[in-house]
Amino acid sequence: MNYKTSFYRQNNNVGWVDFSDDNTTIFAVRNRITYINTLQGKYTLNEKMNINLAVRHYWSYVTNHDYYTLLDDGTLQSNTLYTENKDQNFNTWNLDLSYSWWFAPGSQISVLYRNSSSIFEDTFSRELTKNLSKAIDNENLNHIFSISIRYFIDYNTLKK
Repeated sequence: MNYKTSFYRQNNNVGWVDFSDDNTTIFAVRNRITYINTLQGKYTLNEKMNINLAVRHYWSYVTNHDYYTLLDDGTLQSNTLYTENKDQNFNTWNLDLSYSWWFAPGSQISVLYRNSSSIFEDTFSRELTKNLSKAIDNENLNHIFSISIRYFIDYNTLKK
């Protein structure tokens, strides 16, 4: 098993926010926080069978604190009239659990279970546990189950 966590912080990042009603472009100075947690594991049952696990939770949010209007000459002018909430919260969750069995040379059966979610919102909590809970809530998850069989056919043995 291997666990990794990453944290990134960008203070005073400048980025596009919106087009206002009068079709001007709005930018903001904002802070962006990102957390990435991954867990990976592999268990070998024997020389022909193994189980793999890969889990990842990505959470990034942006809080805007100063708004600006983009002028025709490419500069930014302070805009105190813009008041919409354009803070952003983005969560993704991925879980892959697979079983592989090499039952003959070049031939394999793979069974995969995957669940994933992706959530984008403008109102949110800044608590990691609440965002993780929302990401793994069954209403937000997409479940996939698949079976793959690959069989190697040796043409030379078929000719005989």
